[in-house]
Amino acid sequence: MKESYDSLVLWNFSILWVIWLDRNRRILRKLKRRTFFCGIKLIILLLYGHPSLKILETILYFASCWIGSARWIGNCGFSIGIDDVQPKKELSDKKGKLISENYEVCNVKINEFHEGKLKLKPGCDSARTLEDVITDILNRIREDAGKECMKGLPWRNSPLIMSQCGSKGSPINISQMVACVGQQSVGGHRAPNGFIDRSLPHFPRQSKSPAAKGFVANSFYSGLTPTEFFFHTMGGREGLVDTAVKTADTGYMFRRLIKALEDLFIHYDNTVWNASGGIVQFLYGDDGMDPVEMEGNSGDPLNFGRLLMNVEATCPARGNKYLSPQEISEMVEKHVAGYGMNPDKTCSEAHQFSEKIL
Repeated sequence: MKESYDSLVLWNFSILWVIWLDRNRRILRKLKRRTFFCGIKLIILLLYGHPSLKILETILYFASCWIGSARWIGNCGFSIGIDDVQPKKELSDKKGKLISENYEVCNVKINEFHEGKLKLKPGCDSARTLEDVITDILNRIREDAGKECMKGLPWRNSPLIMSQCGSKGSPINISQMVACVGQQSVGGHRAPNGFIDRSLPHFPRQSKSPAAKGFVANSFYSGLTPTEFFFHTMGGREGLVDTAVKTADTGYMFRRLIKALEDLFIHYDNTVWNASGGIVQFLYGDDGMDPVEMEGNSGDPLNFGRLLMNVEATCPARGNKYLSPQEISEMVEKHVAGYGMNPDKTCSEAHQFSEKIL
């Protein structure tokens, strides 16, 4: 690995970029959490299993990574403020137009339901068909509003950086803070009628409108109305109860599974036996693969793409040359310019780093 790759680190404001230089190829990406911790393909195991590296070299490599990461976080750390979730006027106008148009479609479907003209889905009655149709429409509102929200965020937006790096949060959390919270579900359905033919006493009886069935049109920035807050609390309580109940259920299930399998062992011929001398499997896992040594999350024993890249780097074709500092600068400027960064400053920094490395 040491002979195969050089690395170029760019300190661009609040984002750390890393470029691996592979002879005449490059891989440009942000330094993320999954860059180091990517499931079973842990980079520590890859370095440890590499024949040219020793345990001490692996430890020193990661020690330098942690020291550099801590130094970078100390110099370029950031926090989230109210400005990061403040929507632009264009987004608010688009959201209002989107909600009004889809509300009209929902009203048309509700009128068709009352008039008996609603086209039924296979295996569903009119009430179930109406709920499915309205749920799809309301979910599409949140998705479309979320897409418009993500398009308008600048590259230095703190929640966006945290979401892209895998630190905390997701695009759904950002869209709920900025654009629209969306439909709240209780038991996988819209809010049920808890009072006399209505979900809350604030709505007419037998009302099937989005607002009366738990749709939250506001964002956390704009603030929820009293009814929206109540519906959001109903959905949140269900999540808390599920967490508490499923913890006990899964714990007991895990204990029963462990007690049932604790006496199994693998014999020298790869057959699986129990303590009574009975054969449970004629071949471990039916394929004989050791999960510890497998590199793919999809069940593949080897990551052939990584192996091919390693072969191309260690055994390059004839005529391949290293990238020049000018070529590196052009690549960095091309990729980073799309994020609204200063191309001149980025290019000069890349040139300085490339001069040191190459």
